[in-house]
Amino acid sequence: MACDLCFQSPTKGKQSSFVTVFSIWNTMVGSTLLTLPWAVAQAGFVLAIVLLALMAALNLYTSYRIIKSAESMKCPISGVTEFSDICKKYLGRCGEIITIFSSSILMVGILLVYWVIMANTLYSIVCFIYNTFEGTAHETGSSNSSYGDKYILCMMEDFSPEEESSELTVSRRVINSSNSTDDQLFHNYWDVNKTVPFFLLFLLVPIINFKSSSFFTKFTAFGNISAFYLLGFVTYKLSIWGLHMDFDEVPGHYFRWSFPVITGVGAMALHIQVPILSIVRQQKNPQNNVRDLTIAYICVTLTYTYVGCAFYAGWPMISKDCIDQNFLNNFLPEDPLAFVARVCIFAQMITLYPLTMYIMRIQLLNTFFGSIWPSWKHVVALNLIVIVVCLMFARFFAQIGTILRYTGSFCGQNYGFILPALIYLLAEKKKDQLTIVKTSMHVLLVVLVLTNFIAQFFMPW
Repeated sequence: MACDLCFQSPTKGKQSSFVTVFSIWNTMVGSTLLTLPWAVAQAGFVLAIVLLALMAALNLYTSYRIIKSAESMKCPISGVTEFSDICKKYLGRCGEIITIFSSSILMVGILLVYWVIMANTLYSIVCFIYNTFEGTAHETGSSNSSYGDKYILCMMEDFSPEEESSELTVSRRVINSSNSTDDQLFHNYWDVNKTVPFFLLFLLVPIINFKSSSFFTKFTAFGNISAFYLLGFVTYKLSIWGLHMDFDEVPGHYFRWSFPVITGVGAMALHIQVPILSIVRQQKNPQNNVRDLTIAYICVTLTYTYVGCAFYAGWPMISKDCIDQNFLNNFLPEDPLAFVARVCIFAQMITLYPLTMYIMRIQLLNTFFGSIWPSWKHVVALNLIVIVVCLMFARFFAQIGTILRYTGSFCGQNYGFILPALIYLLAEKKKDQLTIVKTSMHVLLVVLVLTNFIAQFFMPW
């Protein structure tokens, strides 16, 4: 009879509680920061705060359930590697495949977002350098304007006469318009959707086929740098703009019917269920896992809420409808502070993309072929499929907020909520401790996340 899996590895962990909390924060806080202001705009300022707190509480609970399910497995020899091992124990091979599939879809969604963000940031970085050396930067707005920022761009397709004459509204047409033949030629070959996503191939294809991930893990500090810089960037912009919210004039600051957008994005932003066991396994004092997880979730929720709500509240228009799904797109390439933010983000993405590809690759190949490197043909074929999908999205559907909310809500309902709830109920039944109250609460949880996923199909893109 096979020995049960257990949570504790034979080697005692050496990771302090501080490192555990920071690792969880660092893992969760990433590219989703860029889309939080847009998500807040879709829900309304007040409701967004409530829903982010709710999503954090639900994700915290299911992450807690994953940790406890692993701790309950006793075995003196081997340790649990992933949540998929626990699902395999309770649900068999089918449960393992569902878990791996959900995890892989999550990572594909992340890879799509990474590619779109890299294309956007690389486009603006090169435009900044080109305009600097060519002296073709477009002076838009006024440095003496009341909000003190001449680099603001409002991405709206149609303008009313009042909006079009406003200092705060600049059309895309202003950015791309130029009488210079050289400028026109530059923008023909350097287009954010038509050409730049394909230029990324020259940077990424040589490195995504590496057999080891050690090279990329050395550069994870870029994630910390970009996150802290974005926090400072938003804080600085808020200090210049001030607060621009009139609850009497715009009742949508309280509540908007498109609020499921933020629950979809929140499901992705606050998802830690996939790597949580790998993080806490190194804990020196495992008895502090739940406490550290709770502290980490509080820190992450405050970070996301601050960036989303501060940018929303400070955005110098009473209506927030023109906040882009990537809030850096609301700034012209000529903005030097936004340029630094884009460089930090691009440096982070260029290391995270191959690392995420590597993690997804070893999961899928090991599950279906019994080896993390069955052959170079398997690796190249998988990488090629993912890259083609990334290129198509970056070319035809570069909406990172929409990608995040669909992916987050789908994976949230499977890996993040349904499977942890199901495993818990099965474990309680096995111990003959399953009650109607426990069953009802977890069925309600499943109904809520299924409703969240279905609601995404009725939201605007």
